Amino acid sequence: MDSEYPACSQQMEIFDRVFPDGMELTYDNFELAKNEGLMLGWFIPHKMPYKLYDMIIKIMETSMLFMKEATYLIFDAEAIEMEKLKKSLSDENDVEKYNAKCDLVIEKYKIKRAKIREAYFDTMYYVSFEMLVAYGNDDGSIKEFEERIIARSDLVTNKPYACAKQLEKFEKYFPNGFIINEDNLKLANKLDFDIEWFISWKLEPKQISAIYQYYHMLLDQEDLLKDLYNRNRIFERTEQDEIFNASVRLTTSSDEKELRYNEHMDALDKIDEKYEAMLQELVNNRLNAQNLFALRMINAYGLLK
Repeated sequence: MDSEYPACSQQMEIFDRVFPDGMELTYDNFELAKNEGLMLGWFIPHKMPYKLYDMIIKIMETSMLFMKEATYLIFDAEAIEMEKLKKSLSDENDVEKYNAKCDLVIEKYKIKRAKIREAYFDTMYYVSFEMLVAYGNDDGSIKEFEERIIARSDLVTNKPYACAKQLEKFEKYFPNGFIINEDNLKLANKLDFDIEWFISWKLEPKQISAIYQYYHMLLDQEDLLKDLYNRNRIFERTEQDEIFNASVRLTTSSDEKELRYNEHMDALDKIDEKYEAMLQELVNNRLNAQNLFALRMINAYGLLK
């Protein structure tokens, strides 16, 4: 209550009823708080120390990107379906029936967008909880820490050792050590460093379990976007097929028909290449977010000296 952004009376009533002696940071209490309607989305920006909140926001950038892109694609899909309904208006004599169809489309996409938002906020709450447990002190402050540096000795001191190729890359690109930050992690991913091997070696099973929980939450968002991408790919390929079929009907020679066919195949290849690149970017972004979360856990639990 004693802050610039005090909790509202309704939230305080829920908190006092559910956690009369205070809320210990446990998984069970975290789930109970969500189920009872406590607004974790309010707590995160207003109650967390800024430094911790800033780290959480950086970890969540990919999840936020997934949510925004999926939402835009859903809006596009809704617009296309509504446009088809409008075109059918001249053939639809029953206005009430037409309006009912429109309402069904609107409700369908409203539910889809709600699921997208829910997936994002579930992920945000989970990451925030894990980071608060890792970095938080009992008095509400966060632990003092410095950005740790992964040195070559960290890769070869204890088994399993890094392989020769990974060590060569490390010495070439990080001769003074790998400072755990967002920019270095992006570079490491581009260079195909085996970050997952390092994580599995440096983190305890409990933290590894948390990382993989986050991974699966991101994967759910990624799969949703993949479905939307594939839907759009099919739509673009179908449009291209229609263009090709129309152009073939106007051809007057076999040479011209062959030319149109080759142009058609080139266009299909470009569509596929575009979406394959988009799908690969999804995977890269998800791996980057997962690994950033893991390295923040390594920082928090002091597993590098």
